Amino acid sequence: MLVLKLKEYLTESGKQEPLKFMVKSLGIKKGKAYKLLNGKQQSINHAELSKLCAELQCTPNDLYYWQPNNQYPLSAQHPLLQQLTPPLAISNWNEALKHFTAAEAKLLIEEVNVKILEKKVQNEKGTL
Repeated sequence: MLVLKLKEYLTESGKQEPLKFMVKSLGIKKGKAYKLLNGKQQSINHAELSKLCAELQCTPNDLYYWQPNNQYPLSAQHPLLQQLTPPLAISNWNEALKHFTAAEAKLLIEEVNVKILEKKVQNEKGTL
């Protein structure tokens, strides 16, 4: 079945506080935003999905993944399995860093900082 990976997508997109982002930037009520972020809401309307995609510069495919179940069995070649990828197992940096030694974590953070700097330079070049 289709499942929103909204919280993971927002976190991966640099939104450190996804709930606050959804409430303040998108105007979604706090209760509904919480439910959407935590898999408690079973539906999202087209207006909200459109607003999310426009604000995040993404497509609905970026926000959903297919979770296999017995009700809707799919072949391994089905487009839903090919195009809608599940979220990363760990989307929280603090949790992810616990799996590394301090030295390994330091190297990862340095690499991330280099990538951030590269991205800033690319963005600056794109706006000139």
